[in-house]
Amino acid sequence: MSVPPATGAGSSQPAGATKRYWAAQAIRQAILDGRYAPGERLFEEKLAAELGVSATPIREALLILEAKGLVRITPRRGATVIALGRADIEELYHVRGILEPAAVSMALERLSRNDLKRLVLDLQDTHEEMRQALRVQDTAPIPRLNMRFHFRIYEASGSRQMVEAIERLWNMLPSHSLRNIPHRSEWSFDQHQRLIDILDGDDPAQAAAAMRDHILLAAQSLIPHVP
Repeated sequence: MSVPPATGAGSSQPAGATKRYWAAQAIRQAILDGRYAPGERLFEEKLAAELGVSATPIREALLILEAKGLVRITPRRGATVIALGRADIEELYHVRGILEPAAVSMALERLSRNDLKRLVLDLQDTHEEMRQALRVQDTAPIPRLNMRFHFRIYEASGSRQMVEAIERLWNMLPSHSLRNIPHRSEWSFDQHQRLIDILDGDDPAQAAAAMRDHILLAAQSLIPHVP
């Protein structure tokens, strides 16, 4: 199974140290798209041949992905795509239910009214893109739009460490299971509209509670599908 170039990378790879980041992005996208399954081993030589780079940037890319929670590197076995059991997923969502509402609250406490209005308009634009994708039954862009929607809010918190911690948790989610849940995209769309309405009300406590409910409901829909 081949790894395509990273989105936006074009047909040529960057020179120098940035090759590791280009390779990390290409492998990350392949994992998130399900081209590598949870628990599957990632062979450095194969990845290097597919991406047209030497083994060194691949090795460095895998270390980047390990730090981001996408792969696990163990002695004598090398890198494998992260695979979590049901108990791990439950704990992951428990932590998300703490961090993500906190990020929402921080964002609203930090933003001016005009900045909040701009954030809401940005979220509405992403929401409309999701609406159009669902209208034509094109689910391919939904994960990307969902992530953009959430992280636009979290980034507004101004906390880089908070955002990086949340990103790592998202990377560990079993994307393959999420895609198999009937009507999950439509449910997520409806939930996002509720979040937009509540964010526009500029109440940090209410917005944090709405995000917590959203995450807990998402966990309830996913966990029965995890082996």
